[in-house]
Amino acid sequence: MEDDKIIEILPQTDEELERLIQETPDVYEAIRPYLTDYISTVVSDLFRESAQFDAKYIRGVSFPAHVITAVLTGATLYLYNQQQVNHHSIKTFNVKMLCIALTLHDVQKFWNEKSGAKINGNYRSLIEKYFETDPFQLKHYFPEWNKYLDDIVFLVQHAQESDEADHESRYSRPKFGKLLPFVKIGDKVASWGKTEYSLPEICKKLSTQGFDAHHIVLPDIPQQLFSQIIYRSVKRAITDGGGIPLLLSPHGILYLAPEQVTLDLHALKSLIEEELIQNIEPKPDISDRKFNIAPLMSIPLDGDTRYKLFLNSVRERTESGLLSALGKTTYPTDTRMQEAIACLSYFIYSDKRGSDWTSFPKIESEFTDQHSLLALRKIGNIRQHFADTIGIGGQKCKAYSVHEIIQRSDELKDELLQLHPVVTKILQALLSQECSVLDPLIQTIQFLNNDELACLDLPSPEGGTDVCFMCGAPAHRDYKPGTHFIQSGGFTKSTTLQDQYKRYCDICQIEFLLLNQLVEKSSCNTQEDLLFFYFYFDYTFANLDAFRAPLSRVAIHASTTKPDKWGISFTLGDFRTPFHIKPMAIRVPKKRSKKPDRASKTTWRTRAIHTALKMCTAAGCRCVVTAPYSTVKMQKCVFYNEMPTRLEKTLELDKITSFSEARLRNAQLDLINRLNPLKGLYQVQEFKPISVIPFAKKQVENFESWVVSHGDELNALFRDEDMEMKEIAQKGAALFGTHRFGGTHKKVKIFRTTLESLMNALAQGFSDDETVRFASAEVMKDVLREQYSKKQGKDIPAECLDFVSSVSDYLKNKKLWSANGIVTWENSLTDLYEFEYILVTRKDE
Repeated sequence: MEDDKIIEILPQTDEELERLIQETPDVYEAIRPYLTDYISTVVSDLFRESAQFDAKYIRGVSFPAHVITAVLTGATLYLYNQQQVNHHSIKTFNVKMLCIALTLHDVQKFWNEKSGAKINGNYRSLIEKYFETDPFQLKHYFPEWNKYLDDIVFLVQHAQESDEADHESRYSRPKFGKLLPFVKIGDKVASWGKTEYSLPEICKKLSTQGFDAHHIVLPDIPQQLFSQIIYRSVKRAITDGGGIPLLLSPHGILYLAPEQVTLDLHALKSLIEEELIQNIEPKPDISDRKFNIAPLMSIPLDGDTRYKLFLNSVRERTESGLLSALGKTTYPTDTRMQEAIACLSYFIYSDKRGSDWTSFPKIESEFTDQHSLLALRKIGNIRQHFADTIGIGGQKCKAYSVHEIIQRSDELKDELLQLHPVVTKILQALLSQECSVLDPLIQTIQFLNNDELACLDLPSPEGGTDVCFMCGAPAHRDYKPGTHFIQSGGFTKSTTLQDQYKRYCDICQIEFLLLNQLVEKSSCNTQEDLLFFYFYFDYTFANLDAFRAPLSRVAIHASTTKPDKWGISFTLGDFRTPFHIKPMAIRVPKKRSKKPDRASKTTWRTRAIHTALKMCTAAGCRCVVTAPYSTVKMQKCVFYNEMPTRLEKTLELDKITSFSEARLRNAQLDLINRLNPLKGLYQVQEFKPISVIPFAKKQVENFESWVVSHGDELNALFRDEDMEMKEIAQKGAALFGTHRFGGTHKKVKIFRTTLESLMNALAQGFSDDETVRFASAEVMKDVLREQYSKKQGKDIPAECLDFVSSVSDYLKNKKLWSANGIVTWENSLTDLYEFEYILVTRKDE
């Protein structure tokens, strides 16, 4: 029912690829032509064959993530140095040699992970062995590899300072020795990023070695989607200034340029605004009960653009039907009447005095002639009529009034045209208010990257009721999203007793809109239970922007269900920033006329976690599971769950340190899901023999046949845990016989007798020694009475005592040495004994 992890090449039209390339600044033309062949030929197979393998032992970095950073760093530094610094022509052949050497510079780690070997150096024989199968398609990328194998071996063996195999090529005379410094620096940079804040140190080391490296610092903010927009915009500003972004971390960007790029703050603000418009649908939030223009006001737009968006959005939403009881409607064709209706709709919702629905106190003062006031009063009377109507009342009357005005637009034509100049003027003035939400962020970026540390003029909370419950910033907007997944009445991080509602700031409102857009694009619903997965590769990772076109073809997919209802997909081209965020809805299959029970909900949440873990091993990335509006901290481990449930903790899905551990955990969960996909994980709770084997016995029809087929696989997943029970089963088979063709009763007869005898003796207050001897006597009766094959020359009393002593030692080791402990776990222990007994007798035969 599970299992799928796929890396494939997606078909893409030439137009789409051309568009992707055109979106990338021309500065990348210095490196793109020389590395696109490598990206297109090697990367897909590199990730497919090695994504699940570890590259480092002190932190969770996958083999392809380490290799890609090394290749792109070493090759980009070489190309930049040759072109920009030395002004030499570039030979594609040299670039290919450099990429081959950097791809294989840790080939022994790949081979050890794949085969289980323990080779400590990149020996020539190992490199030759790699080329026999060539899993990364390096032969296709570099057909001449065989002629230059000596040079490849030299570069690979001397990439690191201490390679045990470097003596093999120490005295060779390579033709491409000039490439060695760039092989070394590529490997070093990929290894230097040992912490989340290591980018400034890497920049310093590169500058010390003579490279034109510079570093720009970015602010840490909890609005992660908004942060990514800022990140992409700053990166674009760097390329517009002639820099080549090389390495990315959550806190900054390392780039190459002859001189430090001076950010044009006005241009940066324009880039951020452009991204916001592309990623948010800036339109009012209109329903039968509310007309909220805050989403439109939160985006930095000029007044005319905002007014046009307002008119189009109001018309579209109104014509589609504000209430199902009213149905659809159609605006009149006259443009001025359309504008008047849209603007009046806003005031019908938001302007009244107390219980008087006939007056519009906010706008009445703007009318100077009596005819306009009478026209406005007529609109108010329509609103009052519906407010007084039974079954409509003061909430729905607003939607009914707007619908009625449209239906009677011919009759109300004179009034609408009379009101048009004033209501449109008022609304245009309202919509022309400048949005200053970006100014503090732009100022912060300037502050962080200015040696003079310019003074920041940031607002501060004034007390009482102006604190954003998400980030603690000054806030004045009420947060009332209704049934949104972040409930208005749910947990609050920051608020006050004076607030009737939570409040959120302008930036968090933008994040709210970005988040809703992300959820909708992910085929989820904002009213569902959602988990958010933050995927990333390493503390510092290579910038992939120059190769978005070919990398967007490399699709990675993982799922725990075959219909892919619980799948996650993305492409390598999606990683334009350090994090790629994927939401997933916890959708529990509902039975007829029944709500999903707690076991199902807990199981399916855990399966969502399992899907994300599969994605880590499929893509070679790491993942943090956390809530939105949180500052995300990268972890040393492969998988980190900041909000685990009790089940996820017992299944060890809260923290997974390495890719090898992630593969093991995936296999463990796959086994349980195959046996029972609906409630299996909840029923097992912990992946230990004493819980898994009794569960498996209940799920399969023929337990003995299943054990024979899957026993060794299962024992491997236990990592040899509880081998004591295997020893007990071996002694039981030697003492009592194999009973291969008997039922469960015969197989476990003496073991169950042992448990019951021990339990009875302990309940009667026997000493430990007396308890063991009493149980041994009971077991000996069974052996003498029902022994399958008579023992010749064996000391049966001694064997019985040894068998019971082993069982008592096991119980004491597992802290079950009590009458209550034995009675509670008797059946589970018996199933575990039967499992090992079947394996022992199978191997004996």
